[in-house]
Amino acid sequence: MKTHRGAAKRYKITGSGKVMRRQINRGHLLTKKSPKRKRHLALETEVAIQQSDRIERALGIRIKSSARQKAGREKAARKAEKEEE
Repeated sequence: MKTHRGAAKRYKITGSGKVMRRQINRGHLLTKKSPKRKRHLALETEVAIQQSDRIERALGIRIKSSARQKAGREKAARKAEKEEE
């Protein structure tokens, strides 16, 4: 499967499998934004888990976020079982 070159330029995968992206509102009209706001916008942020499967498919990598979602559901199920006891 070929990598979607546009996605490859916009997203990065961390060692733990999270999909990171650049934040919006840092491209232009920066004079009216405070230095603190611009500093915080310079940081990367994690992609929403709902979008990560689609992005990972575009990057041509094995989908790992499904495993994260499954782990989250299992954790919630264990928590619910403990509350029932």
